Amino acid sequence: MLWEHLVLDTLQGIVNNGNLFYWQDKTKRELDFVIRQSAGRVEVVECNINADHAKLSAIRAFRMIYPAGQNFVVSPSVKNACRIRWQNHPFTVCNTHHMAELLGGSQKASL
Repeated sequence: MLWEHLVLDTLQGIVNNGNLFYWQDKTKRELDFVIRQSAGRVEVVECNINADHAKLSAIRAFRMIYPAGQNFVVSPSVKNACRIRWQNHPFTVCNTHHMAELLGGSQKASL
């Protein structure tokens, strides 16, 4: 939970709070953060101390409803950002510094 709050602090420095959301469906799948960008485009941020344990199935379910946007798995243990594909969905696995850069933030937003 602490890691999610640290990522939230970073996001609040680069995203208008009116565009920052949490998502959960009826089956209790949840995403830590959803960022509304332009019409029909939303970015997804999933936080996990260990990137290997991220809940990618929730992102997959979300993308069936909202297909346009980037998917981020944010972990403090990631030194170099990388792109992966899981079940035909692209993901950027990164730390908060990389996420802030990719979302258009500044260096002050990094942790």
